Amino acid sequence: MEKNREWKKKQNPETLTGTQGAGHLPASVAVLGSTGSVGRQALEVASCHGLRVDLLSGQRSVAVLEEQARQFLPRYCAVADE
Repeated sequence: MEKNREWKKKQNPETLTGTQGAGHLPASVAVLGSTGSVGRQALEVASCHGLRVDLLSGQRSVAVLEEQARQFLPRYCAVADE
């Protein structure tokens, strides 16, 4: 039982987010792998919640990454194309 209390203490939303409770979103996000399916969903969520996207990265889909960069205007954008 003691371990469970310690785990809950570590998982406190205030210590995880630095905000006053759960439900608060960060002001900006970085989306690694933004050209993949999960990354595209993350950008959709960011857009719906009005979050600023500070960083985008992708592996090979340069055209998709360029489109995302033009839409979200991140501070940083990186591509790992060979």
